[in-house]
Amino acid sequence: MKTAKPHRKNAYKFKVLTPQKRSKIETLAIQRGLSLGRIAFEIGVSRQGIEFFLKRTGKYDEWRQKREEVRRTEKEMKELELSTKVSCLSILENSLYSRAYGDRALKLTLDYFFNNRFVSHRFSRNRFLEIDKLLEKYIEAKVNNRRDSLRMLTSASDISVLTFSNILSELGLKTLSKPWLDEKGEKAARRMFWIEMSVADLAYFWGKNRDVLLYHFRKVENEVDYKRPRYFHVPSRRIESEVYELQDVDFNFEEICEYLEKPSSLIQSAIEKRDFDSKGIIRALDIIYPNEKHDKPYLQKNG
Repeated sequence: MKTAKPHRKNAYKFKVLTPQKRSKIETLAIQRGLSLGRIAFEIGVSRQGIEFFLKRTGKYDEWRQKREEVRRTEKEMKELELSTKVSCLSILENSLYSRAYGDRALKLTLDYFFNNRFVSHRFSRNRFLEIDKLLEKYIEAKVNNRRDSLRMLTSASDISVLTFSNILSELGLKTLSKPWLDEKGEKAARRMFWIEMSVADLAYFWGKNRDVLLYHFRKVENEVDYKRPRYFHVPSRRIESEVYELQDVDFNFEEICEYLEKPSSLIQSAIEKRDFDSKGIIRALDIIYPNEKHDKPYLQKNG
C-alpha cells in the first residue's frame, strides 16, 4: 500500500518562480525592505509564497533586519511630517488670530475650530463663514440689548438652531432669550415630556415655541436621567390634526390639498390613519390641557 507524500505548502510556487522574479524578490526584500504583502502584490504570488522563498534561500533573517530599518525610518519621517504640520498650523493660527484683532466674531469662530479637535477634522470654508456670520449677528444683538432667539438668528442660515446652540455652549456663551416658563408652564412641559409625539408637534398643540419646550425637556432629562426618544411621524400629528379639522368643516380632498399646500399622498395617508391616530392626538390634548374636555383631534376655538 502506497503512503501519501507529505504536502509541502507553497513548494510549487518556489519551482514556478522565474529567475527574473527571484531577482526582483531579492531586490524588493533585501534592498528596499518592503513588506511581504507588498512584495507578493508586485510579483503576483501569495504572501506565504514569498515567505517560503526567503526562508528556502536563507535570506529571511536578512529581510527581517532590513524591514525593521525601513520601519524605523518610516516612523521617523512620519514624526517629522507631523511636527512640520503642527508648526505650520501654529504659524497659521497665530496669523489668523492677529488678523482677528478687534473682530470678536472672527476670534470666537477661530476658538471654536482650533480648540475643538473633532470640529477641526470637519473644517470647510463655507461652514467657517456661516458660523462667523451667525456669531456676528449674535454679538450685534447682544451689544444692542436685543433678545433675539436662536431661531431668529439662524433663520437665514444653513446651520440649525440645535447646532448653533451647541456652538454657543462650546464657546461658553449663553442664549440671548432665556426660554423661561412660569410654574404652570413648567408643569405642563413635564407632563408633555412623556407623550410619544415629536417636540415640534407638541409645541404646535401647546402654542409655544419649539425651542422653549426643547429647553425644558433637556432639564427633565437631566433630572430623571432618561433620554427622551426622537419621535417621527409621517405625516406629522400637526398635519393630521389640520386635515381632520378641515374634513369636519366639509372640505373635500382636493380643497384640503390646496389649502394646506401638501402632497396629495400625505393628505391621503392622514385620512386613512384617522381612526387610529386621532385617538392619540385626543389623549395628548387631554394631557396638555387637563382641565378641558376634548372629543376632537384638534384644538377647538372657544365661542
